[in-house]
Amino acid sequence: MKINSTRFGHLEIDDKRILTFPQGLLGLEGLTRYTLLHEENHVVSDINQPREPREFEHIVHYLQSIDDPDLTFPLVDPSVFGFDYDLTLTDDDSRILQVTGGDYVAVMLIVSKYPEDAYRSDKPVYNNISANINGPLIINTRSRIGMQKVLPNIKYNVIFHAEEAAEQRMPS
Repeated sequence: MKINSTRFGHLEIDDKRILTFPQGLLGLEGLTRYTLLHEENHVVSDINQPREPREFEHIVHYLQSIDDPDLTFPLVDPSVFGFDYDLTLTDDDSRILQVTGGDYVAVMLIVSKYPEDAYRSDKPVYNNISANINGPLIINTRSRIGMQKVLPNIKYNVIFHAEEAAEQRMPS
């Protein structure tokens, strides 16, 4: 499949690399097909294998919509910021994700960059970068099916130090 992404230009996407979000993302329920890219414009291959968070080669990944090539979300593993989810999937979540015994489920956060003067106390922010900790993306890496799980009861007011987190992840 070929798309012309606003961010990455012309892309050829192998059907095996398509991630399906049957319910879409919040506010984008009609957009269900995506692919995961990293900053060098190559499809990320490590989503298929469980890895320790520090073993990911790239800190920022991009969720590129196939249905709307103008739409791309930057994603990070929550561990980049020292954040660890203790998620319990409901039976409905497991059905949507087609989770079976032994499946690896990846958790990713959508990050945003705000203008310097737009501090928002409802989201963790550092150097105008904010992570949506209340709406993580959960992806079954075997079935390549994902969902955005709303966690309304998270009561964290965490400031993520993006620069420090990135420095800790770089090899010496």
